[in-house]
Amino acid sequence: MVSKSILLLCIAAISGALSAAPVIEFEAGKKSLPANARFITPDGKFRSAANINTPIELDGKKAIVLFPKVKGAQSVYARMVWKKTPQGALFSCHRPMDGLRGYEAGFSDKRFFDLNGDKFSMQISAGKRNSVTGICDRKPSPLAPGKEYDCFIIYTPQSGIAFYAIDPQSKTTVFKRELAFTEALNPKAGEGVLCIGGRRNSSKQAGNFAPEGTIIKRLAVWGKSLTEADISKYLGYTVKFPAKKSAAAKIKRAATTFYVNGSSGNDSNDGMSRKNSFKTIQRAADEVQAGDTVLIAPGVYFETVCLNTAGTPDRYITFKGEGKVIITAADRKLREGKAEWRCEDEKLNIYSVPFSHDPVRVLADGFELFPYSAKSCLKTALRTDGYPAPPHGFSFEESEQRLYVRFKAGQKPEKTLVAASPERAKGANGHHVWKSDHANFHIGKGAKKGYIKLQNLTFETPGGAGVVTYASNVAVTDCIFSGCRFGVSGVSKARNIFIENCDYSQKGVHGDVMDVIKRAQKEKLNEKIKFYFWCHKSNRNSKKEMSNFETGIVGNVGKNWHIRNCRIDDSFEGFSSWCASAAEDFQVYGNTFRKIVDNAVETENKAKNVRVYNNYFEDVFEPISWQPLGGPPWPGPVFVYRNVVKTTENYKLHATALDKFMPGVFKLGVSGRNWQYAQHGNVPVSVIAARTSKRFVGAPGVGFLVFNNTFDHQDGGLLTTPNPLTGRAHRELVNFRFFNNIIMTKKMHINDKWLAPLVEFYNNIVLDSPHNDGHRGIMSQENGKLLKNRSELQLNADWSLGKKSPALGNGILHFEEPDSSTDCGAVPSGTEFDRTCGAGTSPDVSKFSEFRRLVHYNAELIRSLGPEKGTWAVYSFDSKHTVSITIPENNKALKAVFRLSDCTRPHEDIARVWNIFKAEELKLQLATKSGKTTLLAITPGGTEKYDLGELGRDKYNTLEIISGKGVYLNGKQVSSKVPALPTKGKAAIELHRNILYDISIAQ
Repeated sequence: MVSKSILLLCIAAISGALSAAPVIEFEAGKKSLPANARFITPDGKFRSAANINTPIELDGKKAIVLFPKVKGAQSVYARMVWKKTPQGALFSCHRPMDGLRGYEAGFSDKRFFDLNGDKFSMQISAGKRNSVTGICDRKPSPLAPGKEYDCFIIYTPQSGIAFYAIDPQSKTTVFKRELAFTEALNPKAGEGVLCIGGRRNSSKQAGNFAPEGTIIKRLAVWGKSLTEADISKYLGYTVKFPAKKSAAAKIKRAATTFYVNGSSGNDSNDGMSRKNSFKTIQRAADEVQAGDTVLIAPGVYFETVCLNTAGTPDRYITFKGEGKVIITAADRKLREGKAEWRCEDEKLNIYSVPFSHDPVRVLADGFELFPYSAKSCLKTALRTDGYPAPPHGFSFEESEQRLYVRFKAGQKPEKTLVAASPERAKGANGHHVWKSDHANFHIGKGAKKGYIKLQNLTFETPGGAGVVTYASNVAVTDCIFSGCRFGVSGVSKARNIFIENCDYSQKGVHGDVMDVIKRAQKEKLNEKIKFYFWCHKSNRNSKKEMSNFETGIVGNVGKNWHIRNCRIDDSFEGFSSWCASAAEDFQVYGNTFRKIVDNAVETENKAKNVRVYNNYFEDVFEPISWQPLGGPPWPGPVFVYRNVVKTTENYKLHATALDKFMPGVFKLGVSGRNWQYAQHGNVPVSVIAARTSKRFVGAPGVGFLVFNNTFDHQDGGLLTTPNPLTGRAHRELVNFRFFNNIIMTKKMHINDKWLAPLVEFYNNIVLDSPHNDGHRGIMSQENGKLLKNRSELQLNADWSLGKKSPALGNGILHFEEPDSSTDCGAVPSGTEFDRTCGAGTSPDVSKFSEFRRLVHYNAELIRSLGPEKGTWAVYSFDSKHTVSITIPENNKALKAVFRLSDCTRPHEDIARVWNIFKAEELKLQLATKSGKTTLLAITPGGTEKYDLGELGRDKYNTLEIISGKGVYLNGKQVSSKVPALPTKGKAAIELHRNILYDISIAQ
């Protein structure tokens, strides 16, 4: 009698065998195609292919269509022989037209979705256009004409797809590719239609067919994802599969340095020495794991690097250039000077060259050429809508497949380095940047946790952005962005991104605009086209002319992004609303913005909690903008502090280019289109009555706070207001506050009659001007001071305050902002305003103390300017944040560098206590009362008190406790009594609103 357990095992085995059986199976001479099998032709029509029992030979104009009706996990198999080089679609369960997509494998040229080449590509989508992900190899596939291959594509739900090509003669896997995909596949994806040897583009069209002479000998479809054991079992021979990498082995491997050299390297090398370097950066990206470093030799690398491996918080993956490393998406033949140029107009210096696509950017010796929509515009230097534009530009003529370029006078193409990019990314402003071919360096979904650093690299002419990242926790440092619409662009809520010590430029754009102003002013063009010099913005008369320059150093900013110590120079914008519209806890600090045609910083459309501080703005048309266009919630709160805004003689032409318009430091306001959104009641622009009043424009939260800045902007105003200020639709600004600033502007606003009645001004120092507009008294109201001449201000060349400046002590602290000061202006007494920015100026993090290393890339800690150039101190967003450091054995000294922002004012009789160091044997506290500070050292034996006296709010202090010597403050001994220092374990460093630069423990 058979036992119940054995019977169950037998049933399970039978059922497992049955579940592995194909739902469709064809084998020439043995099993026919099913009755509902069809051929599909270019017109999208089906023709019967029922009951075929011989090898199927495709003619390049048809493909096999099957209807497996399987959902979830599935696998497809075909034994193929290609007479010609494999091209087109191989397996396609795909419907691009309506978004009901599935999966696909085939052969592409450059882009995984264009199956028109010989490089293997694969893609998958859950059924939504924005969920598509794919890969495209950079080298032709190893599948050769005339050989049989057993090909499989296997889909595993919420895991991904895998492709195998197996040689049945050697029984070896000659090719394998995998693509991770975590979303659930829509059961309707592909609508149950599976194409073999072609693609169904839509209900009316098919294409991307396998080449003529392609033979299919076997086919099978399963409603499960086959294992490698299943594949061997089905084929009837044991397949040699690639060895699987052990995850455990990966973790245990020591951090490795890989080397890349585009000149002498070889991708068949191990890459682990300079002598055995890889040739491509991609080869290194395929190999790295947490903790690894890739050192890249100087050179030009024509590749898009795709990284799908993450590091860990203590083991970053680093890609570092060892000299000038350029990663470019430019057309190689053109960039290397191998293209055949043809002179079209010798007088105008117009040349053309054969070209395959419309590039989003073209550089000539690094300078931007203006993108025109037609070659006729090159001759007139006018856009199709009449805007004047720079004469040096380019246009792509699709009908001719030629690129036309008008070079600057004296330039000749054969002696000019011309870099022409791919086509632009999609979207109204080309801001839908997410694919690998939109980038020079693409950090994909496989690396989503991040902990990646890119250093000392130049990114050149991508289709969208120099760096595109799905990953959080990424640092892009000491890099240069050349010909990039966006510098770094995030995808899928990438957070904790640092762009630091980088250079971003749209080289030549500012000079081009100045030339346009000089030319057009003579023609009185501004009477017809108001902002006639904004030729680099989009052209609404031509959908083609969307390759505009209204972009910036960042794109698609998410939560906790930092732009610090960067140089944004000679550009249309620093970053626009397309960049930071959905930003949250976004910080912009330590940067230099120079020669910006429009706005340097746009805090719109719905940016939340933005801080702009310690920046230098020079010759910027309107440095900071708050102009939401997308309806509520409007951006805010916004904090603008410790910035210097300066104009030079170069600014005058720009500032006076328009009649009856005066650019301001701040562009503040909204247009009527905001009320067209549901939150405001869907009210047309022309209608005044609305559910939410059109009379008021308010920044949310604590508002738009502008404090402790120095505005030396004497050729412009303080405010520009894009919303109406008079008439039936006039609006007022609410919750906009200015305090502790030094204001030296031509006016407050161009309209003398507008008195900014709801804008609040406190404790500002205002310099008078010859323009007696009545606005000076408004800006200097509420404890402010109005000075007659600049000498009274006693402002030094470095923006610091003289010893008797009226700005000293004139500030207000009632707003509880840690970086506000009792002095007015950007540079309080005893401090400096020093810029350290741009590529090559990053500090050496390896020399930091353990504490500073831990907080350096902790994006949730606010940075405040520290006592050393280019480095930053921290305090917590919340009331308390703790960082743990290791106490070395036999330590003999403890050093803390700090600044007090919560110190009490002299009239207050309330003690405030700050824990700065907590270990098992010792706790250190700083207590402030009545303006004086005491150090408390608490040990098991009792508490020692050390009087530190009056510590200024703005100045950093160095506190040292040295065993056997004493306690020192700023180099002076406070006491010879020394508390016993801990000798083991961990110490907790508490971060509060007070600002800590460093805590270090020395042996």
